[in-house]
Amino acid sequence: KRAVETTEQPLLIVAGPGSGKTFTLTERIVNIILKKSVQPENILISTFTEKAAKEILTRISNKILEYDLKLNVNDFYTGTLHSIFLRLIDEHLEYSVFKRSYSILDDFDQKYYVYRHVYGIFKKIPELADYIKARGQWDRASSLIGIFNKFTEENIDVSLLAESADEELQAYAKVYDYYYHLMIEENCIDFALIEKEFYRIITEHPEVLEAIQNKIEYFMIDEYQDTNTLQELILLKLASKSKKICVVGDDDQSLYRFRGATVRNILEFSQKFSNCVVVKLETNYRSHDKIIDFYNDYIKSKSWDKDGTSFRHEKTIQAPEDKHFDDYPSVLKLMVEEEVVWNQEVLEFIQ
Repeated sequence: KRAVETTEQPLLIVAGPGSGKTFTLTERIVNIILKKSVQPENILISTFTEKAAKEILTRISNKILEYDLKLNVNDFYTGTLHSIFLRLIDEHLEYSVFKRSYSILDDFDQKYYVYRHVYGIFKKIPELADYIKARGQWDRASSLIGIFNKFTEENIDVSLLAESADEELQAYAKVYDYYYHLMIEENCIDFALIEKEFYRIITEHPEVLEAIQNKIEYFMIDEYQDTNTLQELILLKLASKSKKICVVGDDDQSLYRFRGATVRNILEFSQKFSNCVVVKLETNYRSHDKIIDFYNDYIKSKSWDKDGTSFRHEKTIQAPEDKHFDDYPSVLKLMVEEEVVWNQEVLEFIQ
């Protein structure tokens, strides 16, 4: 109830596993529409997948029908951060370095695109061969993509790397610059460059930032523990006028570091605002109580502090008080001799 009714200031919802965060978000959005008479086009709702976005829109639609409201749910700025940023780029395409009918490269498209240009890249920047030891064009493409996405998602100033005394960093700066301008020339944009381009537009063109801020008043970001550095920079910039930003997530479920996510975003969010409200959803409606006990015991067995800094929001997950659980072994450990047969062993065990 507190999370639903806190609408006019920054809000961090620490949502433990199975704690009803989608229900909470839905109720919060409907509350904003009903109590504040806000239109869908004034609300941004970001989820980690398009499937999750469709689910929350369906729930909102059902609520809107329940209250007999005449609203178009397609007007919400909803989807993944990539899809929302792309929509905003399209709305202000005259400020973009990309032209109409640009091509969007998904993960595989990007890899194949780089693969097709690998020979030309290494011919133009021969010193790269000293630092990228991958065998074959495909592996070289994979290594380069790791560099490109890292530089983009961490918002690294490539011009500073180019001036570095470190020759390896100089080589990476050259190849990134080459790739970036190649994409512009061929009117292609990959997922990471969507973020980079949108950030460039709102930074270099304050009139675009102001137009977006005047339109989007409320921001709700799900799975905040899986956002990267550049995404956070953009979100804080967009929400800096209204400061009506709500982020939802759980630092215990931060799994996407390998894709550029940083758990620092959710750990430090409340420090970025003087009046941030923190609400913790600690009741798990999904799992057997023995699973919840195992989870809590595991967490307590680890140290989450270093040099006076905590790397976890303190919380204790609990089962609903009124729920009865059958007594059966719900937490099991499976040991196998060889790692290679582990998947098969698990499958056979489940069957």
